[in-house]
Amino acid sequence: MDAGTSDAGSVDAGSQDGGGSIPEASLRITEINPDAPQDLIELVAATGGTLTGISLQELTNSDFAFTFPQGYTVETGGVLVLHLGGSCTDAPGNPASCGQVPPFSASAWDFSMPGSLSYSGKVFELLSAKGAPVDGVPFVRASGEMPSSVVTAVQRLQADRVWDATPCVHDMTTGFAKDRFCRNIAVNWSDLDATSSVMRISGTSPLTTPGTATQWSGPLPSRWGVY
Repeated sequence: MDAGTSDAGSVDAGSQDGGGSIPEASLRITEINPDAPQDLIELVAATGGTLTGISLQELTNSDFAFTFPQGYTVETGGVLVLHLGGSCTDAPGNPASCGQVPPFSASAWDFSMPGSLSYSGKVFELLSAKGAPVDGVPFVRASGEMPSSVVTAVQRLQADRVWDATPCVHDMTTGFAKDRFCRNIAVNWSDLDATSSVMRISGTSPLTTPGTATQWSGPLPSRWGVY
């Protein structure tokens, strides 16, 4: 895996968060599907460390926000899966405690929370425990209705320097879908189904930041918990 950043050092996966000398993990958003029976979001640790206080927010209309609880650290390359509407969260120190019946994984860290994502347009931002922007990605469909706040949310990612600085086109006067809702620079997640997802695996350094649409695949068979 190309983490796209320097290795912060070895941190044993599953050890308790002792505060103090354990650095904060640096995460990247790597796989998503909002059209499955259980909406799933995968992240990978570009560098290992504690997860305490790191948060993932959706900036348009889903009212989604998740903050990692205390007690968890991951090693560099560790995989985390957020289950919206899921029923199990792995215990600290035991990434296999939720079992391995898909979409849960014995090798990845599983976290569950209430809620779901609508399948329209969504813009995610990942923040450190101190609120500093770490990563972000906008997802759009090729056509159809979109949340009115998509453009503002994409521009926020750009202002926070976690997404492609190419001008975000939003021109409702044209007849072309490509000219609306910043589709020119966002990730196209059209045509997903219950068995597929889009993944951040393309190019030579897919986990570098600021992120770009070229880092992301089209729909592929899902592989939750494995990067």
